[in-house]
Amino acid sequence: MTEHLISIKDFADQQGLYRQTVFKVIKRLEIEPAKLRGGKQNRGQTISYITEEDAQRLLEALASSRRTQDGKEGRDFFQMPSYMMSVFSIYCA
Repeated sequence: MTEHLISIKDFADQQGLYRQTVFKVIKRLEIEPAKLRGGKQNRGQTISYITEEDAQRLLEALASSRRTQDGKEGRDFFQMPSYMMSVFSIYCA
């Protein structure tokens, strides 16, 4: 039986995530992606793939990390990675 593989790039695009975020969660879950050579469209570069089962585990992990303490969907300000936060100031004279 052949496993269906999903490229991490496609998975990230479908979920509206950065590839770096997906790779960090994959590492945390100790998922080992399959690395295969791409065709002419990818100029022969190595592409990382995960199985559908791993993709489901990844989605569950991402969903649980987005829940705040009260169980609502969304991210708490202090749970956000620093690259997603911005700070602004208003100066009045």
